[in-house]
Amino acid sequence: MSTAENVAPRRRPPILAQALAATYLLALAGVLGTVFALWRTYCEGFGCTGLGIAWMAWAACLYLPTLAAGLWSRACPSSLTPLAGAVRACLVVQMLIGCALAIRWAAHAFV
Repeated sequence: MSTAENVAPRRRPPILAQALAATYLLALAGVLGTVFALWRTYCEGFGCTGLGIAWMAWAACLYLPTLAAGLWSRACPSSLTPLAGAVRACLVVQMLIGCALAIRWAAHAFV
């Protein structure tokens, strides 16, 4: 038996795993863009109510669904996509940004 017969052919990762990883990376770019836009927004009247609502909407409608998509992409059994390394790195960055923003919010809210 030759070694060519023992080697299994390389399988392409399923298209769903590739699409999920690409969707996560694109959504994360949107999340980071909106966080920087919100960070630069100044408070107006009513005790910054509008800015608080915008941050809450960002967390609930952008950050958490994007984080869930990233975790799902990472947990896919076919995480052999070419984007797997980028997904892992971006998940770490996203979680660090989320923790830093939560700590900053807690420091200002409870002090």
